[in-house]
Amino acid sequence: MTWEEYKLKYISECEDHLEVWVYDINSAGTYQLRSQCQSCGYSNRKIHKQSELNDFKIKAKLGQLPEYSSMRSDSVYNTYYDYISIIHENERSHKKNLWFSEHNEYLNSEEWKRKRIKILERDKHLCQGCLSRQATEVHHITYKNWKKEFAFELLSLCSPCHKRYHEND
Repeated sequence: MTWEEYKLKYISECEDHLEVWVYDINSAGTYQLRSQCQSCGYSNRKIHKQSELNDFKIKAKLGQLPEYSSMRSDSVYNTYYDYISIIHENERSHKKNLWFSEHNEYLNSEEWKRKRIKILERDKHLCQGCLSRQATEVHHITYKNWKKEFAFELLSLCSPCHKRYHEND
């Protein structure tokens, strides 16, 4: 879904944005000319050139122009940033799923099975977490060299220690 489709579906309170000139005063006290929909508050936040509206400052000071409502505009933009967050989360989730799919494929490979046996033998099948139970799993300390791991990047663990290690993931 594009931002335009999302905006129309979720935040548009009006059929057509009826944008009018509004004024805003920035933190330095300078008057700024903007446009904003008076129905729903939508604004593209663009600051227009003052020459686009004759006697802009005078009209603002005389109350002939409405004041820019950042609160109304911010709610629209907060919705936009929520939308962007959803898009990025979906992309991250998709990449994560692809990675786990590839990782599971790797864990089922002959190469990994040989490497796993070597690590368990190196550690004499003793869990390096508790040093008391039999190690049945091999843990990646880092994924920096994933699929080409150094032996020191792998650790033999028992299932309870491995679960405990990952419980905050």
